[in-house]
Amino acid sequence: MLTKVFLLYAGANFVELVERFFLTFTTCNWQIPIRIINPKNLQNFQQKNEITVYSPTYPEIQLSAKITKTNLRIIENSLLKGLDKLYHVNYYHKDKNMINEYEQKYIGIGFTKMYKIFIVISCISKMQVTQEQFCSFIESNLYKEIEQLQQFDKIDYCHIGLKTDKCGRKFNQNVSC
Repeated sequence: MLTKVFLLYAGANFVELVERFFLTFTTCNWQIPIRIINPKNLQNFQQKNEITVYSPTYPEIQLSAKITKTNLRIIENSLLKGLDKLYHVNYYHKDKNMINEYEQKYIGIGFTKMYKIFIVISCISKMQVTQEQFCSFIESNLYKEIEQLQQFDKIDYCHIGLKTDKCGRKFNQNVSC
Protein backbone atom coordinates (compact mmCIF):
# COMPACT_ATOMS: atom_id res chain seq x y z
CA MET A 1 0.00 0.00 0.00
CA LEU A 2 2.94 2.31 0.63
CA THR A 3 3.83 2.01 -3.06
CA LYS A 4 0.28 2.94 -4.04
CA VAL A 5 0.37 6.04 -1.84
CA PHE A 6 3.76 7.02 -3.27
CA LEU A 7 2.45 6.68 -6.83
CA LEU A 8 -0.65 8.72 -6.03
CA TYR A 9 1.42 11.57 -4.53
CA ALA A 10 4.65 11.33 -6.51
CA GLY A 11 5.65 14.98 -6.03
CA ALA A 12 5.10 15.05 -2.26
CA ASN A 13 7.81 15.48 0.36
CA PHE A 14 8.56 12.83 2.99
CA VAL A 15 6.29 14.23 5.71
CA GLU A 16 3.37 14.61 3.31
CA LEU A 17 3.84 11.05 2.02
CA VAL A 18 3.77 9.64 5.53
CA GLU A 19 0.73 11.76 6.34
CA ARG A 20 -1.07 10.55 3.22
CA PHE A 21 -0.19 6.96 4.10
CA PHE A 22 -1.68 7.37 7.59
CA LEU A 23 -4.80 9.02 6.21
CA THR A 24 -5.30 6.38 3.55
CA PHE A 25 -4.60 3.50 5.90
CA THR A 26 -6.81 4.71 8.76
CA THR A 27 -9.78 6.00 6.75
CA CYS A 28 -10.24 3.28 4.13
CA ASN A 29 -12.11 0.19 5.20
CA TRP A 30 -10.02 -2.30 3.24
CA GLN A 31 -9.76 -5.84 4.42
CA ILE A 32 -6.74 -6.48 2.20
CA PRO A 33 -4.70 -3.56 0.81
CA ILE A 34 -3.32 -5.53 -2.17
CA ARG A 35 -4.78 -7.86 -4.77
CA ILE A 36 -4.25 -11.53 -4.02
CA ILE A 37 -3.69 -13.75 -7.06
CA ASN A 38 -4.85 -16.93 -5.34
CA PRO A 39 -7.58 -16.10 -2.79
CA LYS A 40 -7.89 -19.69 -1.49
CA ASN A 41 -5.63 -18.87 1.45
CA LEU A 42 -7.72 -15.80 2.21
CA GLN A 43 -10.87 -17.88 2.70
CA ASN A 44 -9.09 -20.12 5.21
CA PHE A 45 -8.01 -17.12 7.29
CA GLN A 46 -11.45 -15.50 7.15
CA GLN A 47 -13.03 -18.69 8.44
CA LYS A 48 -10.69 -18.59 11.43
CA ASN A 49 -11.60 -14.91 12.09
CA GLU A 50 -7.99 -13.84 11.74
CA ILE A 51 -6.90 -10.50 10.37
CA THR A 52 -5.15 -10.92 7.03
CA VAL A 53 -2.13 -8.80 6.14
CA TYR A 54 -0.11 -9.64 3.06
CA SER A 55 3.24 -8.31 1.99
CA PRO A 56 3.26 -6.66 -1.46
CA THR A 57 6.61 -8.31 -2.18
CA TYR A 58 6.93 -11.38 -4.34
CA PRO A 59 5.86 -13.94 -3.34
CA GLU A 60 2.97 -12.51 -1.37
CA ILE A 61 3.30 -13.70 2.20
CA GLN A 62 0.64 -13.79 4.88
CA LEU A 63 2.28 -11.73 7.62
CA SER A 64 -0.26 -11.82 10.38
CA ALA A 65 -1.29 -15.35 11.16
CA LYS A 66 -0.98 -14.47 14.84
CA ILE A 67 -2.51 -10.97 14.98
CA THR A 68 -5.35 -10.65 17.47
CA LYS A 69 -8.02 -8.01 18.02
CA THR A 70 -5.87 -6.29 20.63
CA ASN A 71 -2.96 -6.14 18.19
CA LEU A 72 -5.31 -4.38 15.80
CA ARG A 73 -5.99 -1.79 18.52
CA ILE A 74 -2.24 -1.33 19.00
CA ILE A 75 -1.73 -0.78 15.27
CA GLU A 76 -4.66 1.63 14.97
CA ASN A 77 -3.59 3.62 18.05
CA SER A 78 -0.01 3.85 16.79
CA LEU A 79 -1.17 5.02 13.36
CA LEU A 80 -3.44 7.66 14.90
CA LYS A 81 -0.67 8.89 17.23
CA GLY A 82 1.71 9.08 14.29
CA LEU A 83 -0.84 11.01 12.25
CA ASP A 84 -1.39 13.39 15.16
CA LYS A 85 2.36 14.04 15.40
CA LEU A 86 2.53 14.70 11.66
CA TYR A 87 -0.32 17.20 11.88
CA HIS A 88 1.48 18.92 14.72
CA VAL A 89 4.70 19.22 12.72
CA ASN A 90 3.12 19.98 9.36
CA TYR A 91 0.44 22.49 10.39
CA TYR A 92 1.73 24.15 13.53
CA HIS A 93 5.37 24.43 12.51
CA LYS A 94 5.52 25.53 8.89
CA ASP A 95 9.23 26.28 9.19
CA LYS A 96 11.04 24.07 6.63
CA ASN A 97 14.11 23.75 8.88
CA MET A 98 11.95 22.38 11.68
CA ILE A 99 10.34 19.82 9.35
CA ASN A 100 13.74 18.69 8.05
CA GLU A 101 15.05 18.46 11.62
CA TYR A 102 12.00 16.43 12.60
CA GLU A 103 12.51 14.07 9.65
CA GLN A 104 16.13 13.46 10.66
CA LYS A 105 15.54 13.04 14.40
CA TYR A 106 12.21 11.25 14.49
CA ILE A 107 12.51 7.97 16.36
CA GLY A 108 9.52 5.76 17.08
CA ILE A 109 8.29 4.96 20.55
CA GLY A 110 10.32 2.22 22.16
CA PHE A 111 8.43 -1.03 22.51
CA THR A 112 9.12 -1.18 26.25
CA LYS A 113 7.60 2.28 26.79
CA MET A 114 4.23 1.16 25.41
CA TYR A 115 3.55 -1.30 28.23
CA LYS A 116 3.39 -1.05 32.02
CA ILE A 117 3.49 -4.80 32.63
CA PHE A 118 5.63 -7.48 30.97
CA ILE A 119 5.61 -11.22 31.38
CA VAL A 120 8.71 -13.07 30.19
CA ILE A 121 8.54 -16.79 29.54
CA SER A 122 11.71 -18.73 28.73
CA CYS A 123 11.45 -22.18 27.17
CA ILE A 124 14.55 -24.18 28.05
CA SER A 125 15.36 -27.84 27.48
CA LYS A 126 18.42 -30.01 27.06
CA MET A 127 17.92 -30.66 23.35
CA GLN A 128 17.15 -28.12 20.64
CA VAL A 129 14.46 -30.30 19.04
CA THR A 130 12.47 -30.71 22.24
CA GLN A 131 12.97 -27.03 23.07
CA GLU A 132 11.36 -25.99 19.77
CA GLN A 133 8.46 -28.39 20.32
CA PHE A 134 7.97 -27.18 23.88
CA CYS A 135 8.11 -23.52 22.84
CA SER A 136 5.55 -24.15 20.08
CA PHE A 137 3.26 -25.81 22.61
CA ILE A 138 3.59 -22.89 25.05
CA GLU A 139 3.10 -20.33 22.28
CA SER A 140 -0.11 -21.95 21.02
CA ASN A 141 -1.55 -22.00 24.55
CA LEU A 142 -0.57 -18.38 25.16
CA TYR A 143 -2.60 -17.27 22.15
CA LYS A 144 -5.63 -19.03 23.61
CA GLU A 145 -5.06 -17.19 26.90
CA ILE A 146 -4.79 -13.84 25.13
CA GLU A 147 -8.09 -14.47 23.36
CA GLN A 148 -9.69 -15.00 26.77
CA LEU A 149 -8.02 -11.88 28.19
CA GLN A 150 -9.54 -9.79 25.40
CA GLN A 151 -12.96 -10.41 26.94
CA PHE A 152 -12.11 -8.22 29.97
CA ASP A 153 -12.98 -4.53 29.65
CA LYS A 154 -10.15 -3.37 31.91
CA ILE A 155 -7.40 -4.75 29.67
CA ASP A 156 -6.43 -2.17 27.09
CA TYR A 157 -4.32 -4.41 24.87
CA CYS A 158 -1.95 -7.34 25.06
CA HIS A 159 0.03 -9.42 22.63
CA ILE A 160 2.92 -11.85 22.32
CA GLY A 161 6.32 -10.78 21.05
CA LEU A 162 8.43 -13.75 20.13
CA LYS A 163 12.20 -13.69 20.41
CA THR A 164 13.91 -16.75 19.04
CA ASP A 165 17.46 -15.52 18.47
CA LYS A 166 20.04 -15.04 21.24
CA CYS A 167 17.67 -16.66 23.71
CA GLY A 168 19.83 -16.92 26.78
CA ARG A 169 22.06 -19.74 27.87
CA LYS A 170 21.78 -23.33 26.75
CA PHE A 171 22.15 -26.19 29.16
CA ASN A 172 25.07 -28.53 28.86
CA GLN A 173 23.71 -31.98 27.98
CA ASN A 174 26.06 -33.63 30.49
CA VAL A 175 24.55 -31.72 33.40
CA SER A 176 21.49 -33.27 35.00
CA CYS A 177 18.73 -30.99 36.23
